This record gives sequence, structure tokens and C-alpha cells, in this order.
Amino acid sequence: LVLVGPDSYNGRHLGELAEEAGVADRVHVVGPKCHRETLAYMAGSDALILSAPSEPGEDRQIPNKLFEYLGVQKPILAAVPASSPIAAVLREARAEAICCPPDDERAIAAAVKDLMLRPRRATPDAWSGVGRFDRAHRAEELEGLFRQVARVRRTRSGRVLASGEKSARFALPPAPPERSKPVDKERVRFPLASDGGFRSVAR
Repeated sequence: LVLVGPDSYNGRHLGELAEEAGVADRVHVVGPKCHRETLAYMAGSDALILSAPSEPGEDRQIPNKLFEYLGVQKPILAAVPASSPIAAVLREARAEAICCPPDDERAIAAAVKDLMLRPRRATPDAWSGVGRFDRAHRAEELEGLFRQVARVRRTRSGRVLASGEKSARFALPPAPPERSKPVDKERVRFPLASDGGFRSVAR
């Protein structure tokens, strides 16, 4: 087991904890590494471990390294709550992964054993959904979301009416009673330290 990242937990070195557990000869603590080196460790691994504790807000947290794991396409052991969006992403990506509760030691041990003993024959559709999580695809989704938001119309009362829909199920604060004057895009005032004030600059 190679641990890359913080080398201590609750003030104690991970190597010390491994020695107490009797597995020091099977645990290698390399400590924090730069991003490039960390990716190299991921790519050279037989499998990757991802953990997320059970705590308030865990149903809205997705670590960036999950997407890096998807990129290298190595088997993943995810010790995450069933409600975690991490599990949903792994399913959608068709990742070769095993999920188990993060606070169940027996389940984690069984998952490790299963991961090491299972045949390395990926199913035909393994990793087939990874493409939808790359940056280009995510950027397209964000663009579509922004365009949809830009088409939203808001009434004087604050009710939101989306283009192509009768109404939306949410509301924004009421619109101000008066709209601000349009900005003259031809002449913009910029502060200049040299004259201690503002100067109109033609664009």
C-alpha cells in the first residue's frame, strides 16, 4: 500500500500507525508530492483508493482526484457513504470500482480482498461513460446551463419563468423597481493614478 499525501493523522505519523497494526512492511508512506508526481503514482498503481467520511454535507462533495482516477482508468476502491455523489459518478462512468461504507472495517477489508483476487477482465462496457466527465464535455454542459439561465425571465413579483416552460419551481428575489441606465460602451471612465482622477477613454 503506497500512501501519497499527508503523512500524519491526528498528529501521528502513518508509518507509526502501520507499525502498530503489524503491517509496516506492506505500507509505504511517501508523503506529499507535486501534482505531476502524484499522477504518475496513480498511473503506475494496480488500484486506487478513494475515501470520503460520513459527515454533514458529504452528499454534496466530490473531490477533484475522483476525476483524475477516472482519467487513468485503474480499479477503484471507494470507501464512501451510499448517499455520496461519488458512488453515482462511478456508476455513470461505468468505472471498475467497488464501493463500501467508510466506517465499516470488515466491509473495507472484504472490498480490498475482492479487488485483489478478482480476475482482471473488464466488462465490455467498463469505463464507457468516462468521456462525459472530461473537461471538454463538462465545459459544454456549463455553457448549456449558462445559456439556459440567461433565457430565464423574471416578473416584477420575483416569479421566474423559463423559456419554453410555463413556470419554474424556484423563485429569485424581486426585481428592482427601476432598471439602471445602460452603460455607454463607447466611452468608459478609467481611474488614472497620474492625474489623480478619472478620464473618459474612447473604446
